[in-house]
Amino acid sequence: MIVMAEKNLFQDDVDYMGREESLYNKVSWSNTTPLSPNEQIKVVQLYKPMIFDFEDRIVDHTMRPGNNYFHTLNANSRKLSVMYRNEYGEDIPVQKPHWDGTLNVTHNNFLAIDNLNLLTNMLGVTHKHTVLKNISFQDIELKLVFNRNDGSTYNHFIPLNAPTNYSACIGTEGTIGGNKNDYQMGLAQLFYYYLKIGNRYIGVKVQISIVLLYHGNDFEPMGVIDAVKFFPQIKFSFDSKRKDDPDLLPNFNAFVVYPENDNRFNLLTLSGLPADIDIDSCNVDGYKARVKMTANNNSMHHVDVRDDGSGNNIDYNHFRYARDEGISIPKLFEKYFDLSLLTSNMPSFFTDSNGSEDDDKYNIRKFPFYHLYGAVAPPTWAYIFDYLKPNLTEEHEIQAVYGMQDRVLKPEVFENARKKTYGWPQNSNPGNKTITLIKKARQAEYDNIHFHGYMGKYADNNQPVIHAPICGYCCFHLHWRWSQLNYNLNAMSMTRLATAGGSPNRFNGWETSGKKKGDGYGLPLIPPNQSLKIAVTNENKTPFGRDSVLNPTATPEELNSNIKTVWYSVDLLDYPIRSQTGHLVFEQGAGYAFRYNPQAERIYKTVRTIINVMRYQATVFPPGVPPVIPPVVVNFLAEVLNHMETPDMFEVVYRLMRFFNWEPQLSDVNQVPNGNYHPSVTEPSMEKL
Repeated sequence: MIVMAEKNLFQDDVDYMGREESLYNKVSWSNTTPLSPNEQIKVVQLYKPMIFDFEDRIVDHTMRPGNNYFHTLNANSRKLSVMYRNEYGEDIPVQKPHWDGTLNVTHNNFLAIDNLNLLTNMLGVTHKHTVLKNISFQDIELKLVFNRNDGSTYNHFIPLNAPTNYSACIGTEGTIGGNKNDYQMGLAQLFYYYLKIGNRYIGVKVQISIVLLYHGNDFEPMGVIDAVKFFPQIKFSFDSKRKDDPDLLPNFNAFVVYPENDNRFNLLTLSGLPADIDIDSCNVDGYKARVKMTANNNSMHHVDVRDDGSGNNIDYNHFRYARDEGISIPKLFEKYFDLSLLTSNMPSFFTDSNGSEDDDKYNIRKFPFYHLYGAVAPPTWAYIFDYLKPNLTEEHEIQAVYGMQDRVLKPEVFENARKKTYGWPQNSNPGNKTITLIKKARQAEYDNIHFHGYMGKYADNNQPVIHAPICGYCCFHLHWRWSQLNYNLNAMSMTRLATAGGSPNRFNGWETSGKKKGDGYGLPLIPPNQSLKIAVTNENKTPFGRDSVLNPTATPEELNSNIKTVWYSVDLLDYPIRSQTGHLVFEQGAGYAFRYNPQAERIYKTVRTIINVMRYQATVFPPGVPPVIPPVVVNFLAEVLNHMETPDMFEVVYRLMRFFNWEPQLSDVNQVPNGNYHPSVTEPSMEKL
């Protein structure tokens, strides 16, 4: 048997872009649709290995062993009928959280999944989490560049449709890099397009894939939440060859089939081109694409809303032991619920701080007693974040990461870090509290979005409950940058609250040169030839144009309280590039946190230390020094500590770390401002720095 294989498009030099972690390349796939009966060598090297028998007859790929997988793809309806059995046909144990959904692929459409749910089992009861209503791929576009006769260049965009000619794959359960990263399934489509220009062929391969992982606690650096991850990814590759190019058919000169004679290839046509261009100069210059994720998650699995007898709706699950025992909940921790919002959710943008250790130690970044006693203390919001945009109620679009495309208009943001000091709170003495805002190269407006179910408002100040950081209940997570603090937390194995596993390098990003990934502390997770925008819109929003989902001059629409869409929009330059290099969109994937990891129980050791310190400071603080937390609150925590559950503990932490609780005149003020904050009109806002 003679085996003729293409060059591996995804096996690139280790120091160059194109080596992104495509989950597609880590899944065991099965072809589920017959390919063309003609499996001969192709003109551009964008294909699977070609296998011949001794008589030069083509072996049918569908006859290979290994097609007895646990997924069934109906060839006519394109519906995935079985999604949660193992490869032996056995149901996944009910106690193991697993994905459940419906694959929806119709002709002339890219891959999509409708009603993506997570099934969990708690105390023998199966719960269905409504994670995403839909994942789909939108607005995939090829960018061509031509030379004009006057020496300038002309850009031409070709929308790529999803024709009927494609290969579909489904992956089996398996393991990625050890037992901590098991995947439940993978879905993929491969599309081949070509342009014929004179005696030259330009071939383009588009790989659409969605990989769904089983749960783990390696999503965030402390390892205290269980989350399932999902990777809706696109990979672009292209090659250009002439008929007389000796590399066209390496080591083989027979049975040549050109794209126009192969029904798997889809012809792209050029139209509307200006007359003053050199057609032969045509080359691929980049791509555009969007991943659309519509979420309808809520917190109904975790709350038990009841009337407290005074006309207020409270979550009885919150401090359930205290309620059962008739212990009064301090207003600082009590939450009131609006019944009309129980099925709603709330997205917020956050910016991770690069300057936590740079500000003065008596400044905004830490609790006062942290310095007085040197004790372990919960971090403040200001230690984790620099600014945020909480509880979005209107449609909004942000610049998430700058790329090479932005160097002309904003050259200062691509290569260099920016730094500025802001006084906060605005009406306080600016010499007393400041935030030193440091932004890394290519860092733009925000770094991540947390999108969790409605959890009420605080009884004492009517502020909406925001789960950050960590966000462990019914929470959609999407990160495109982590600060170096997250690397440090994950690397300090002796001080981690739970074992997250995995290399801490996963929190590091791409160096601006594009030659290294993993050593870029605090840098974006997006390669430097990609520019990223994130939009949050209503479900049925039609994108405004190529460069933005929302019309930047229009009045934003009010967001639906229950269903919202997140758009992940990438502008990708096919530069720098080497032969056979591919480019991946959405390398880092996203996650959905559904519970706190059982190992998080270890935090009680730290919590007890904190509460004991707070009880101590309440009695021995020098006269005139305000206590960190009122003694009545400290005594309450001490009383219920041994009966608190992990979620209660995090609710306490979320409440204490967010506001200036220890300064009565600022008690309802967030420790960090909204991203549009600027002390004066002559200074840039935090998000625009």
